[in-house]
Amino acid sequence: MGPPTDRSIDGVLSTVGLGEAGGKKVKNFSMGMRRRLDLAIALLGDPELLILDEPTNGLDPMGIVEVRKILTHLNKDQGKTILVSSHNLEEMHKLATDYLFISHGRLIRRMTAPQLEKSCRGGFVLHVDDLERTRSVLGDETSHSFLPDGSVLMRYEEKKEGRGIAIEALSTAGVRVAEAYSHRKSLEEFYSELIGRESEL
Repeated sequence: MGPPTDRSIDGVLSTVGLGEAGGKKVKNFSMGMRRRLDLAIALLGDPELLILDEPTNGLDPMGIVEVRKILTHLNKDQGKTILVSSHNLEEMHKLATDYLFISHGRLIRRMTAPQLEKSCRGGFVLHVDDLERTRSVLGDETSHSFLPDGSVLMRYEEKKEGRGIAIEALSTAGVRVAEAYSHRKSLEEFYSELIGRESEL
C-alpha cells in the first residue's frame, strides 16, 4: 500500500472537514477537531471497515452532530462499514443501521434498526388509583406492565384504538384514570430491560 501521499492526506482531511487545517499544529485543535483528525487518520489507506470506540465522547452537541454527519457520509456515500462501540445509546439510535448488544463480554442480541424500532414502538402510560382492579380489568388481553410509580404502561399495536377501549373499560369498572399520555421506549430503557432479562436466565 505504501505511505500516504500528500493528495491522500488532503483528501481525508477534506472528508472530515479539516481541509483548511492542514498546516495548523494539533496542540491548537479543539476537542471536536481532534476527534475529526482521529477519523482522518483512520481513513488513510481507504479501509473498507472502520472500528471506532466512543467517537463522540467528550464532544459538545455541535461536535457530536459533526461527527455523526461524517460517519453517515462515509457509510452512505462511500460505502464503508463502520463498527462503533459506545455507551451513548441515544446517539447510536440516531446513527446505527444494525445493533449488537453486549453484556459482560457476551453478545446477547443482534438487531436491525427496523427491528429495534418495532421493539421500542409506541404505547401509552395510564396513571390509575387502583392497580389491583386495573389488573383484573386489563387481564391478559392487553400487553401491559406495572411501573414503580403506581402507573400502568400499556402497549398497543399501531392502527388499533387500544387507549380509548382501555380507558372506557377502566372507567366502567370504577377505576379513576388520572393521566394518560403517549410513551415510546428509549434505547436505554430497552437495553436495561434486555440486560435485566438476561440476568434472570
